[in-house]
Amino acid sequence: MIRMTKSLVMFLLASTIQIATASTLSFTQTHFNKWAKENGIIGAALAVNNKIYFYGYSDKSLAEPVTEKTQFGIGSITKTFISVILLKLEAEGKLNIHDPITKYLPQYPKLKNVTIQSLMQMTAGFNDVSNNPIISYTEEIKMAYEKYNPKLAGKWLYSNVSYQLLGILIEKITQKPLADVLSILITKPLNLRSIYFPNKLQAESLKEYQNGKVQISNFKNAYAAGGLVSNIGDLESFIYHLFIVKDLLPKQQYAELNTFVKTSEKYYAFTGTKAPKFGLGVFKWDIPPYGDVLNYAGVLSEGFTSAYTIIGNNVIISQSNTYNHNDFTILWPHRPFTKGLIKSTLNY
Repeated sequence: MIRMTKSLVMFLLASTIQIATASTLSFTQTHFNKWAKENGIIGAALAVNNKIYFYGYSDKSLAEPVTEKTQFGIGSITKTFISVILLKLEAEGKLNIHDPITKYLPQYPKLKNVTIQSLMQMTAGFNDVSNNPIISYTEEIKMAYEKYNPKLAGKWLYSNVSYQLLGILIEKITQKPLADVLSILITKPLNLRSIYFPNKLQAESLKEYQNGKVQISNFKNAYAAGGLVSNIGDLESFIYHLFIVKDLLPKQQYAELNTFVKTSEKYYAFTGTKAPKFGLGVFKWDIPPYGDVLNYAGVLSEGFTSAYTIIGNNVIISQSNTYNHNDFTILWPHRPFTKGLIKSTLNY
């Protein structure tokens, strides 16, 4: 794998992507501020091709502004990291994603026909039974496994439990905690110091808001389905390496990452567009006039939201510490905010 310092990545990014004019930068900040105010956002960050914008407070009570160091829970974007870890382990010969999960986790005999890939694609047949953050991820897995219906296998169902199982699989194969594997395979090589699974004390220091009140997420229970935090610069760097530079995985694993299946219309009816396809931890939308748009939104309902969107060679990242039911991420590709941003900044 090619190792690149963050400064070199930023230089290459600036050299290969059109640099926005001063008027465009002003429009983007104004556009961002308008969205945040309209949606009651306490604090947020936005990155567009390595240019970062900030809004509001990371801690409202202390009037601490959002900066490049502010960390946000990234929710289900954690699943993209889990998929990359599994594909890296496959490239090292430690597993095969086409193997049944029971080859490595025989304690789940009902899953004898479920492959690692089907868990990554959310076609294993798990219809998650709980979204209660008080329930531990091990309890959630147990409940879902007890009610598992093999007749649902092959049908796409959004599944946190699938990725919780994949986290257990990674720890079984490597004989290391998931946090250590993440560090060894992704964050240390890329020098991403803000991406980690927070402990209880670290989680309590991260302020998030719902209905104007401070909330605390249980990152431990989110685990492999949504337990990571990151600042906006490090998240952008990871996404840039994964989808633009493409130096995180060998060719075979990149082909597997981009193996997409149809998703269910009912999950995405609210977006006003046809349902996306789902690969190994990433969604792909076909949205005119942009064509294929890669996207994932991560949500912790206590407050944190994050999303990444890739259009061509353009990378957009958004993060917020405020959950808004009406517009919990600004980067759904059809949203007015995103359309305006793309038109003005990316010249589409």
